[in-house]
Amino acid sequence: MHRSLLLALLCLVAVGTSAQPSDRAAFTVEVQSPDGEPLPGASVMLGDRGAAADADGRATFENVLPGRYPLRVSFIGRPTREIAAVLDTPGPWGLIVEMVDTTTRLYDVVVEGRDLRRSRLAADGFFERQALGGGTILDAEDIAHRGPLHLADLLRGGILGVRVRDGDFGPVATSWRSGCKMDVYLDGVYSSILTESLDAFSAQGLVAVEVYRGATQIPLRYRRLAGTAGGGRSGCGVVLAWTEFSIAPDSDT
Repeated sequence: MHRSLLLALLCLVAVGTSAQPSDRAAFTVEVQSPDGEPLPGASVMLGDRGAAADADGRATFENVLPGRYPLRVSFIGRPTREIAAVLDTPGPWGLIVEMVDTTTRLYDVVVEGRDLRRSRLAADGFFERQALGGGTILDAEDIAHRGPLHLADLLRGGILGVRVRDGDFGPVATSWRSGCKMDVYLDGVYSSILTESLDAFSAQGLVAVEVYRGATQIPLRYRRLAGTAGGGRSGCGVVLAWTEFSIAPDSDT
């Protein structure tokens, strides 16, 4: 493999724990420059299927079977990259392709899936909260069914007690009764940007969203964070968004 091309593999979380070799899953290709900047509009071909990278440089192919696929990535002003991606089980899968300044042909690259229960949302207590109830939880299937473009689209309608309204910088999530602004966390970290504009994040890549309305519903960890340097401010409620890129370190490494 030519060392002038820095190719990073990103193991995505697998939704569910009972994936079989024949299961279809999503394959996300993230196209970026050598300095990590996304390259929106890049052309990505997986076999005979094509897609254009979004604003975050990501192109996702749904319902892909495990196997070996020719992958072709091109971007104006940069040499085309040709990769043979071997999608191991279980999925979903993800691959980061850096578009460098020299022409290089890559060969077999094994892209492994990851179990959602080894992700950061699991370490944060997601499955325990899901079992206990008390809030509204949307899993990957719910998100795919709604087909949102942004986090704001996902929260509009269908979530009891939550209203999306226009804020100073974009749509914000508020309590239906009091109208106070809810705090938004991305992969367990408070995001002032998303709190002020739900449109600041693409819904692509989300595997779960939790919504807790009012101070009594907020999970204890986030209740304790309220008002601190690492937490929100309102105590009105929280939105916890989890992405497929939030992988926890292996316990055996």
